[in-house]
Amino acid sequence: MKSKSSFQRQSLTQMFPGRSDIEKPASDVALQKKALYRVLHISGYCLFLKLWSSVRRHIMSYAALKSINTIRVDRFL
Repeated sequence: MKSKSSFQRQSLTQMFPGRSDIEKPASDVALQKKALYRVLHISGYCLFLKLWSSVRRHIMSYAALKSINTIRVDRFL
């Protein structure tokens, strides 16, 4: 039977050899956070571009419709 002090000295990776994600160095965690922020930033930028293109398309179609209506009105005057 193991004594309490030797049990406390064991790291979590030694107690659970299959779980390598329990103890990670701070640099790995920082790199993961940086990668996550980069992915979120890129996906947010892509979403913004998609939304902006949709809004721009609606504005352009409204402007085209407005110009067609003014041309029709000008013809009848």
